[in-house]
Amino acid sequence: MATLASADAENGGVRFTVADLTKYTVQIGDVAGDWARKGYVGADVLLTDAKGDIYELSGAKVTARIIGAGANESAAMPLAARGIILRSDNSVDYKYRFIAEYPQVAYDIEKIEITATAWVMGPDGSLREEKVSKTVAKAESAPVTQAAWLGVDRRKDLRTADGTLRETRAVWIHSYYIRWWLSAAKAKLTVEKIADMGGNVMYPNVFQGHAYIKSEFIPSFASVSKDVDTFDVLIKEAHARGMEVHPVVGCMEGGLKSAGKDSLLGLHPEWIVRDQDDKPISEGVSYISDVHRPEFRAYLIRFIADVAKRCPVDGIHLDYNRTMQFCRCQKCRDEYRAKYGGDLQKDASAQK
Repeated sequence: MATLASADAENGGVRFTVADLTKYTVQIGDVAGDWARKGYVGADVLLTDAKGDIYELSGAKVTARIIGAGANESAAMPLAARGIILRSDNSVDYKYRFIAEYPQVAYDIEKIEITATAWVMGPDGSLREEKVSKTVAKAESAPVTQAAWLGVDRRKDLRTADGTLRETRAVWIHSYYIRWWLSAAKAKLTVEKIADMGGNVMYPNVFQGHAYIKSEFIPSFASVSKDVDTFDVLIKEAHARGMEVHPVVGCMEGGLKSAGKDSLLGLHPEWIVRDQDDKPISEGVSYISDVHRPEFRAYLIRFIADVAKRCPVDGIHLDYNRTMQFCRCQKCRDEYRAKYGGDLQKDASAQK
């Protein structure tokens, strides 16, 4: 037995593995790509020791060249090692693979050429530089998606006989993620990224005092696309991949204080939760809606019902569906005294 040292010449790191290096070979294993004009290239760099055991050389220096049919049709790029997990029905395999994405090229790619340099420390203690290369033609290699190469293909969902999901792998699409409401391209990218993560359910925010979708009842956020129904795009793209969409309604979130008339409470300031001096109470940068107001509740229910009827969603997620603060405005104090005979300000303070 001896020690295999896979040295990273660029970064100065060394990885040590116990292996029988009395005899060994270094080779480039699988080479993969999607063969698109804008895509990726991947490769494995492997060492086989005297016992036939195979090791990945994650510290190798690897370069790819994508080559077209013409004399000047080629481009080179370095590949970086990525730690990945490959799953099968009976096992989980942890390994390193090399990958690089390349920008748009103006020619059809016909060949991929991989060159690699690795440093192996043999039984005698000397560090040997090993150089290998491999060329793969498009005609000999079927396209492989980047997701498949990195082991992030969505595995088959567990469902009941009627198609109901038995396992939810959900991602909450907060308002500060890819911002799917800006354009059709952003909506498609959001679905693509969640699919790459292995998600099968998404929770996109659609209401936080203003709507992130087109609505006749509640003002839309200023940046929501006016050219295309991005929520419709999001749903169609998700359903095409077998994913569910459950929009999130932040029930009592009143919208940004800076939003003005672009928020529900900007149109109806009488629904803002207020203190005993009639000053608005906020949660961070947002106002709070007064759930006590029947007019507000009816308006919110109308919005939720419209989403359910108009959009082919798979469910609706209600968030902030609670009283976030006591409203102590004059109207609420008067109603409290008329109904309970007490002082709202004193009774509310006593509960703290």
